[in-house]
Amino acid sequence: MISLLITLVIFALVCYLIFWAMGYLGVPEPIRKVVTVVIVLIAVIWLLSFLPGMVGYHAPWLHQ
Repeated sequence: MISLLITLVIFALVCYLIFWAMGYLGVPEPIRKVVTVVIVLIAVIWLLSFLPGMVGYHAPWLHQ
């Protein structure tokens, strides 16, 4: 449980760093929107992989 929390915190920090860098560098809007959608999709797939009994999708390559 602690390892999951640490992994979640690290993932959140990486996402924050990406969003901060996009704001700092002034990335144009179409690229910013694409990066945001990709990060959200990765996060949703990653979170759903922890619920294999509730959903039919399981992504073992996302687990360590």
